[in-house]
Amino acid sequence: MQNLPSLREWQKSAYEKWLKNNSKGIAEVATAGGKTRFALECVKHYQSKVSNQCIVIITPTTALADQWNLTLISDLGVSESEIAIWPESNDINRKFHIMVINTARVKLPKLIEKYPEAFVIGDEVHRYASAENSKAFIKQFKFSLGLTATAKRDFDDGLQMVLIPAFGKIIYEYTIIDARKDEIISPFELINIEVPLLEDEQREYDKLSKSIARALGEGNEDKAKLLSMRRANVAKNSEMRVPSAVEVTKKEEGKKILIFHESIEKAEQIYSILSNQGFSVGIYHSEIYGPVRRETLYRYKKGMIRILISCRALDEGVDIPDANIAIIAAYTSSLRQRVQRLGRVLRKHDSKDYATIYTFYSTDKERAQLVEEMDRLEGVAKTSWKKVRNR
Repeated sequence: MQNLPSLREWQKSAYEKWLKNNSKGIAEVATAGGKTRFALECVKHYQSKVSNQCIVIITPTTALADQWNLTLISDLGVSESEIAIWPESNDINRKFHIMVINTARVKLPKLIEKYPEAFVIGDEVHRYASAENSKAFIKQFKFSLGLTATAKRDFDDGLQMVLIPAFGKIIYEYTIIDARKDEIISPFELINIEVPLLEDEQREYDKLSKSIARALGEGNEDKAKLLSMRRANVAKNSEMRVPSAVEVTKKEEGKKILIFHESIEKAEQIYSILSNQGFSVGIYHSEIYGPVRRETLYRYKKGMIRILISCRALDEGVDIPDANIAIIAAYTSSLRQRVQRLGRVLRKHDSKDYATIYTFYSTDKERAQLVEEMDRLEGVAKTSWKKVRNR
């Protein structure tokens, strides 16, 4: 028995465009915008047209694979016996197949050989354009759908060379701005806090800036790119960001908080300080043993932990609708990652009236990117600016 809400207007429009594009295409949908419901409508159409059915859902992580399994059962009314979650179950005769991309590299082409009319859904499809991941797409798909917040890749032309040939062109875009205007996501505000570099950090940053300029002057773009990444890490890992995250957390007493950092070491430092001071806090990252990590996330979702600190492990595919504060201690230049992190606290929930996103920045480049975001979100979200005094 299906348990699906009615389609929103954007979902109807995206669905029509997908049909007109011969049931192929990539949809860019802001986190919390409702991309899964749209995808299920496409699945329903496929089921009505094809007799020898095979629906394949590719995910970047096991957590997202588990979430899709639950969605198929609870929302689409699919029986567990019809779903194969690879590699735990590799029954090719089942109707639904959920694969993490690492498995899909090897198994998906073989599955397409048996089911040439298979429908392939790539969730977080931007993750699949590397040389290794593209091995999953050596067979053409008759029916396909790519889902992502932002399809554009930062460091290669994988969108044009891999994703569009595999899944089809970008057929629809639904941004955070659209979602807020449609009142699909919570009202939110942005608070950008300047956290100055320490003297030795500033010297290292300036030294790398000069080296980048010299490399560009010599036409060595590859060297300049590597130096730029090193320079960005100096800012992201600056010492002042740890105590600043702790201070903001203390001010948001009683709120459900997510803290993001790019560095596991720095995330552990924030966790240690808050834990030692008696806060209800957990930590979630890739180096933590799986069952412990899942238990922490469960306890956070159930309200047994009020504060959760994470690195990139929670950027995609995790729904925590009652979280209302995000502290982005290490800013990312990736627009997609930025959208995903904002989306973690933008889902609507009865317990919150609005969400607040704190973002730390230390450099002129980071500030310029945040100014661009402020201009882009004018009339949608209030932006304010603060500064932390150096110690």
